[in-house]
Amino acid sequence: MNMKKAFVTIICMTTIYLSFSQNHSTRDIEIFDKYIKEFANKGMLPTSQLITETALFFLETPYVAHTLEKEPEALTVNLGQLDCTTFVETVLALSRTIKSGNHTFERFMEYLQSIRYRDGVIEDYSSRIHYTSEWISVNEKKGILENTTSANGGVPVKFDLNIISSNPDRYKQLKNNPLLTAKIKQSEARASGYPHSYIRKQDIEKNRSGFQNGDIIGFVTSVKGVDVSHMAFIYFQKTKESPEGRLTFIHASSGEMKVVVEKLTLEQYANKSKSNKGIITARAIF
Repeated sequence: MNMKKAFVTIICMTTIYLSFSQNHSTRDIEIFDKYIKEFANKGMLPTSQLITETALFFLETPYVAHTLEKEPEALTVNLGQLDCTTFVETVLALSRTIKSGNHTFERFMEYLQSIRYRDGVIEDYSSRIHYTSEWISVNEKKGILENTTSANGGVPVKFDLNIISSNPDRYKQLKNNPLLTAKIKQSEARASGYPHSYIRKQDIEKNRSGFQNGDIIGFVTSVKGVDVSHMAFIYFQKTKESPEGRLTFIHASSGEMKVVVEKLTLEQYANKSKSNKGIITARAIF
C-alpha cells in the first residue's frame, strides 16, 4: 500500500444531542423508511443474521469516500453513498435500531453517533474515532461490541498510531490548527497504548469455526502509523461448490466502487496484498 492510499484509508476510517447540527438529506430519509418497512418485523432475528441481512440490503450502493469530511464537525448520515467504515457503522446502527423496537430516524442517529464518536458527544474533529483498533476498543467498553480476535487465534501486536497528527496539512480540519492536531496526537497515543492482537493471514482459514456471519473484520496493515486499511462484515456464502459456506465478506469496495459480496475468499483477499498482515475481528452483542 502506498502512502496516498493510506491517507484515503484513514479518511475511510475515520447519547446523541439532537440540538447539534446534522448532515442528512431527504434521500436518506427515503432509504431509511424503505429499510424500516422491510425490516420492522425482523427484530427477533439473531443479531448476526440481522446484521448480515442489513448489509445485503445495501448491495450496489455506490462507494464514495470522504463523506464525513465536513466542517464544522457534525453527525453525517449518507445512506446512498458509503465507504468501508460508514458502511459498517450504518449497518450496525440500523440493526440496533430494529432491535430496540423504536424505529425512528432519531433513534438511528442516536446509535450512529454513539458508535462513531468516542464519548458519544460531538465537539470537534478529534471527537470522532479515526482508527479501527480504537473504534473496537471504545465500542467494546460501551457494551456494543466484543473483540473476538484473541479467541480466534490472535497474537499480540503493537500499533503505533500517528499518521494523522504527523501529517496535519493533509487534513483540512487540522491544517493551521496546532491545538486540534495536539488533541489528535493525544488520542493516538492513548489508543496506541491499548492491548491489541491480530490473526495472521496464514491463520485465517484454520480459525473459520470461530467466525460468524455479521462479524466485523478489519484488515491489519504494515503501513507505518496505521492499524487497519479496510473494514467489512464476514459472510459465509453458500454455493453448490461450498454448501458449508465460502468464507468471504460484504464490504463497500473502492475497487468495484459499490457495496458487494467479495469475489475472493477472506484468506485470498488478505494474501493478495503484501502490506496486509492479517485481520482483527469483533462481534456485535446488542
